Amino acid sequence: MNVSRDAGERVAGPPGTVAAGRHILEGRRHVATGRATAFRAAVFGINDGLVSNTALILGVGGATDDSGFVLLAGAAGLIAGSLSMAAGEYLSVRSQIEMLENQLAREELEIGPGDVDSPFAAAISSFLSFAVGAAVPLFPFALTGGTAALAAGASLALLALFLAGAAASLFTGRGPVFSGLRMAAIGGAAAAVTHAVGRLFGVAIG
Repeated sequence: MNVSRDAGERVAGPPGTVAAGRHILEGRRHVATGRATAFRAAVFGINDGLVSNTALILGVGGATDDSGFVLLAGAAGLIAGSLSMAAGEYLSVRSQIEMLENQLAREELEIGPGDVDSPFAAAISSFLSFAVGAAVPLFPFALTGGTAALAAGASLALLALFLAGAAASLFTGRGPVFSGLRMAAIGGAAAAVTHAVGRLFGVAIG
């Protein structure tokens, strides 16, 4: 019995070892989950910025040949969209924390408010990722103008959409090429439709 007891103690370890190990593993899991969540939010934030501002720029570019006006509209879209994303993400995370705090008074959960990302960190991450995506189709207009800037912006946006889609495959389980082509096709179609509507509007008011 002594041998059996000693063996059991060696397996179980000193008092508190199992609990300490569990807490370490839990901490690592939360850190890994937090990093994955932040990366996922950044990927989709960039995608939102790319699609919305590319569509805006191509739509305005289809309605007018004034590159200065297109640049102004794109810059306004970048700022407005980034602020909107930041505000929405802050409110979403803040509401999630408040919901968890409310539930913890009534039931024991596996997670708590501390396991959720900071609302401020989520807002800043969304603002920056959206701004990066929205700046891609706008960049050529800082160097040139006209059809050349519009074509360059659309090309850069399609490439960036493909890369964002390939990165998103880490979370969807789809192949990177398939995910990249799908995102580029959907974003490109949205931008093409907006450009066509812009051209029709430009002809109508012209």
